[in-house]
Amino acid sequence: MDCQKGANSEPIPYKPCRLYHFDYSTRKPWRLVYSQWNVKTGQLHRRHFTGFNNIPDVKLRLKEARHWERFINEQLVSGKVYNPDLTKAAPTPVVAPALPTFADDFAAFTAAKSATLSSDTIDAYNTFFWWWERYMEQVSINHLLTVEITPALCQGYQDFLINHNVTDKEPLAPKTINNYVGTLKAVLNYYCKPARKRFEVSPALHVDNLPVESEPDEPFSPEQAAAVLAEIEKREEWQLLLFVYLIHYTFARPGKEIRFLRVRDIRERTIVYKVSNVKSNAQKAPTIPKPLLELIDRLGIRDHDPELFVFSRSGKPGTKAVGNVYFWRKHRAVLDHLNIVGKYTLYSWKYTGNIKLFNTGINLKNIQMQNGHTTLRTTEKYLKRLGQFVDNDIFEKFV
Repeated sequence: MDCQKGANSEPIPYKPCRLYHFDYSTRKPWRLVYSQWNVKTGQLHRRHFTGFNNIPDVKLRLKEARHWERFINEQLVSGKVYNPDLTKAAPTPVVAPALPTFADDFAAFTAAKSATLSSDTIDAYNTFFWWWERYMEQVSINHLLTVEITPALCQGYQDFLINHNVTDKEPLAPKTINNYVGTLKAVLNYYCKPARKRFEVSPALHVDNLPVESEPDEPFSPEQAAAVLAEIEKREEWQLLLFVYLIHYTFARPGKEIRFLRVRDIRERTIVYKVSNVKSNAQKAPTIPKPLLELIDRLGIRDHDPELFVFSRSGKPGTKAVGNVYFWRKHRAVLDHLNIVGKYTLYSWKYTGNIKLFNTGINLKNIQMQNGHTTLRTTEKYLKRLGQFVDNDIFEKFV
């Protein structure tokens, strides 16, 4: 029991205020419970306060409850007592805070995610919201509250992206539309969580993705590959060259596998791609072929701190990995300069390397190991997809 001395120096007993929130469930009324000295009975009187339960948002309700908890405890500490004979003063009305708009909640979402996402992803989120604002203009809605978002509005956003007539904007590709709808789903799912609940179920749950044609990137011809590599060397873009070599010779993916590679992952004759960065969730350790090894040694990569990322904006190993499109842009500039047109991307180097290795006569099992495929069947499908897997017996004997 806590006490506070009154004007006559006698301690005034009390028990401090405590919040009961039932695991932050809004299905039960929360209570602030405390004990205050009753001047009529000369005993502690158990009291409670629930004036914040009209706030539906968990986070805002908790903030208001903590405010009252501090206030009541300050009153108890200052020696305030309970006298049931006095006329009760009208309680101070608790005004529920204004519900947040979708713009407010989207800003809070991106702020919460900014520490773990690249600047490119944040830019993509902002582009999503730019389109959302154009959609709101079209349907004449201002200051939309998050809780007012309906399944019909979510479906309408996808329809708007498909049929938009924004001046100076090209039609959006189905994959791009799916990305924007995916961002909408991510934001609304974020506000289905207990601590920040706006919905029981996301209103975007049943917006289906548009069908997207899946065609493999084109492999470079030997002449194209030679021209691209020569142009990169001419520009002295050594990190770009190393990035391309890692795709071409170790069949790694240009996303997390290579971008998040650290100096310590480059061993004497192998490169270790960590489980956390590999699509198959299985660690890969492909062999380092001679041209790649020579480039690694020439750039002195292994002379740096083992914990540094191999690729950074400084042009050498650094503490922060490059963004998702950093090398894509540099590579695109080279292709544009050489007027190489078609479905050519950084990923094309993986196909190019597989075809080159297959044509050397290396057996499929070794190609499987270099790719990190879990089964030989996956490697066979991969080469068939490229039109490179030919059965010579069928060619010679099926006459």
